[in-house]
Amino acid sequence: MAEKSTSSEQADPVALFNANEIICNEKDNSLGRGGYGIVLLGFHPRLGRLAIKCQLPTKSDKKAATSKHSLIKELQMLRLVKNEHVVRIQGLLELEGCFFGIVMEHMPGGSLQDLIFHPVLDRIPPPLLLRIGCDVSDALSHLHTILKDRRIAHGDLKPDNILMTADLRCKVTDFGGAALARYTGSLGAGPDKPGEGNQLTHYFAAPERLVPGCNRLTTAMDVYSYGVILLVAICRVYPSVFHSTQKQEMINNLKQHLQSKGDDIGVEIITMLETVFCKCLDLNPKNRPSMTNIKSELFTFLQTIDEGEMQGCVAEICRQIRIRDDKLDEKNLLNDFGNLQSTPDADQPDEMPIARLANDVMNAVVIENKLSEKTSNFAERETNNEKYFLKYSDHGSTCNFRSVMNLLQSVKSLITEGKFDNALESCKELLFVTRSINLKADDSEMLACDVINIVKRLAEEKPSKFLLELIEMVNRKLVVTVPVAKLNFTRQFARCAQMTASYGDVKQKKDMSGRVLEFTNNLIESISSLSCEDKEMVMKAKASCWICKAVCYGILDNKDHEMELNLQSVTLLEKELGEKCQMTREYAASCNNLAYNYEDKDQHEMAAIYYLKSFDADKKVTDYENEKVKLKQINITIRNMCYLYENNPSMTRRRAKEIYKYLQTKQHPPGFLQLVSKLLLLRLALFLNELADVRLHCYDVISMSSNTPMTPRKCEQMCWHIKCVAKSFFHHNQDDLSVSLLQYGVNLCKVISNPLDKLAQLLILSGCIVVRVNKRTFKSAQQISIITSSFIPLCKEMINMTRECRAADELKKQLYLSLQLKYISHCYLLANDFHQSLATANEALRMLPEDTSEFRPPRDVIVSQFDFVIGVSHYNLGHFDLGKSALEKAMEVFKDTEKANYDTALENLTYWEKRRN
Repeated sequence: MAEKSTSSEQADPVALFNANEIICNEKDNSLGRGGYGIVLLGFHPRLGRLAIKCQLPTKSDKKAATSKHSLIKELQMLRLVKNEHVVRIQGLLELEGCFFGIVMEHMPGGSLQDLIFHPVLDRIPPPLLLRIGCDVSDALSHLHTILKDRRIAHGDLKPDNILMTADLRCKVTDFGGAALARYTGSLGAGPDKPGEGNQLTHYFAAPERLVPGCNRLTTAMDVYSYGVILLVAICRVYPSVFHSTQKQEMINNLKQHLQSKGDDIGVEIITMLETVFCKCLDLNPKNRPSMTNIKSELFTFLQTIDEGEMQGCVAEICRQIRIRDDKLDEKNLLNDFGNLQSTPDADQPDEMPIARLANDVMNAVVIENKLSEKTSNFAERETNNEKYFLKYSDHGSTCNFRSVMNLLQSVKSLITEGKFDNALESCKELLFVTRSINLKADDSEMLACDVINIVKRLAEEKPSKFLLELIEMVNRKLVVTVPVAKLNFTRQFARCAQMTASYGDVKQKKDMSGRVLEFTNNLIESISSLSCEDKEMVMKAKASCWICKAVCYGILDNKDHEMELNLQSVTLLEKELGEKCQMTREYAASCNNLAYNYEDKDQHEMAAIYYLKSFDADKKVTDYENEKVKLKQINITIRNMCYLYENNPSMTRRRAKEIYKYLQTKQHPPGFLQLVSKLLLLRLALFLNELADVRLHCYDVISMSSNTPMTPRKCEQMCWHIKCVAKSFFHHNQDDLSVSLLQYGVNLCKVISNPLDKLAQLLILSGCIVVRVNKRTFKSAQQISIITSSFIPLCKEMINMTRECRAADELKKQLYLSLQLKYISHCYLLANDFHQSLATANEALRMLPEDTSEFRPPRDVIVSQFDFVIGVSHYNLGHFDLGKSALEKAMEVFKDTEKANYDTALENLTYWEKRRN
């Protein structure tokens, strides 16, 4: 399989690339980043696609020297090594005579880490696992025997440092922590002690490497890391959650799954890989096998695998994860490169030399470092682990259950004080300390209860992957012998995992959903292996896991699978538990989620049926933690029903009246819950045309809010309610109440801390005004004065807040601002300020980004809405030709997309052309 590797004492001469020789795509240039650099994607006219590992700007000369030293060391290592499973290096990149980075071959398949935890894959097929093991063992075997009297120990072997080609062949990279070692094991020149510049990933590091004072790398350490990688690839569970018995249980479950499918070869492969990694994970370095022996054993077995079966397996995986092939249109890229030499900057929107991109990239990194000093990425976790390791290594007696309880108390106090950032930092330390100790049964249950409550509180306010890791680790540490208690904890863990995937931005939620799905699958497997006579508790635990998986599939845009799981949960609970199912929170949640699925498919009657089932069940549920949690869940169901009623006014009002009376008579504890119930009362009163109560409820909401403490997350929730109420007010011509409520919403936006969340809420509130303006019922001078005295000042205030908001995503901010300017241009138009409406619409059009794919309607529809305002404004100013041209452009788009807008534009065009003639 592997070609014979060759090496020589003298490395090939280093090639030097000028930064103007390589082009980058300005919109899609980053392949990733690490502790020592950012990796960019570039194209060279002779070598094709390349990866450029660039040195990051640093805060001190010492760090800059260390970073440059690391990159040069990696260059020297890679130039010495010639093996098909080690990433090939092309040379050094210079920028204005200075060192900038290393030029390497591009690996379009991503990293092994990406493949192992890819959300669309259930697991890596055994034949591919075997080939991955062979590829990595071949690379390490070559490194460890590169010369007669020398060898290279990688020192930081992990899935992130194993890259993949388009056909999923593995290549080892990132030699920042590598050292040339003689057979005595001593290190070559250069600092390589913990804390002095070397890379160290604790989860994959050998135990002897973690001993304070360790100042040498050995090939046995790489063997240990290789064993951990095999284990992670097989089990698809991160090393932080390994427990010896559960590790064996996961492997046995995998073998049983393969046997049930008749895959005997797969069982043999897993068994052999299990034997290999068990040898590699021996705590005594002298007992670990050499990589040469491992390579020989694996390659012998690989020869027995059918090549056609392997290719089919690889092709299917590539199709599922959509690896982009590296075979590009070389002719077009070469033309782009030629054009760059002569075309002015303004005519180069996409492709640009890396020399021109470099300064922008470096400046962006500096800004990013300032804005995210406390990031929650993998590198920060490694830093934290090393910090905590050093903190507790000198005081081993303090790293015990008392340490855990002290940290738990600290986290609870910080949450109570609203210091969520500090609470999250303490959770990271709690994760490290708890992983380091063994727990008794009672202690583990106490810890689990506290951690569950902490995660439920923090996940909403401060979403982070560390919270899921904390839940995973506590689940592994839990020592429970009573099956019913174990199932109850499983229910709680599933709900906590669901919460960690439900908050944060879109990318964060999608990244989390893949990991939560894996964790939930493990929970389901543990339920299946548990013997319990309490059928009700078993069904509750399974349903909790199904609900969690459904939420994750919804986040990953797999709506059909989401609905299937929700329907499965409702059906089985009804079948197995009968009427008793209505007393379980899982049934209420499943009905609510299923109703949302039906609403998403425009099956509104079915949605109403299941929302009402959820409402009826919530009132009967007896196993909520307390009455406050129960009331919160009932309010969520009522909120969803309000949204359904508001968007479908023709629906029956009988049950809506019943819910309205329920809210009127139900006593809520003072605070945010009471405030939300008042808002729901207000929304239902508007739907039921109980106008006598509307004004009273509105004033109650505004007065109660001044006495209710608000977190940023609660402010965001309130803005959504206000949007719905304001639209309903406009439909009932209650302009004064709507303006008061929108002003209250704008004040709430000032409390929202996340810039993008703030921008989104401001845009939503601005859009509410356009709902009123577009009704075009303003006839009298008094009605028009509402626009000039209320709507326009409110829009201006929101626009100013948007301009001042410091968002990291400038393109999104630009889009939001453009849409807000469009809204205020409508207001100017109906206020007969045509000069201002024309100027504002043109400014909004200039500001609109080219890419608006994340938003609805499409960009051409948004542009046509600008053209409508511009056209009507020109007509009113006497510019008939310009007005006609703009309106005709708008109608061309409207006729296929928006019939109502088309009719309005046609009406205006006809009217003005008659006046013109």
